[in-house]
Amino acid sequence: FVVVVETASSGNEAIGILQKNTFDLVISDLSMENGTGLDVFLHIESRPDLQIRFIMYSADLSDIRAKGWSEKFIAIQKPEFRELVDAVRWTGVLSDEPDASH
Repeated sequence: FVVVVETASSGNEAIGILQKNTFDLVISDLSMENGTGLDVFLHIESRPDLQIRFIMYSADLSDIRAKGWSEKFIAIQKPEFRELVDAVRWTGVLSDEPDASH
């Protein structure tokens, strides 16, 4: 498999990248300037043609959890890097064969 990494410094920049490229997985912080990680997720969710797994990795996920958003994507509290690595493995994007359950 090939791993390609793109970075964005804002939610709007991430959405722009998603409009031009195809990805299997997006890992986003919640708090960003010019658009949030939730904006990025909502963009992905609004496009059924995008089959992207989404992980929110942020210092404060209390609002996301309180509003039930964490039911729609993986939400990991910083600085739990080991949990982030485990979540990436769980999505199946690093395996040679895609996991049909995701």
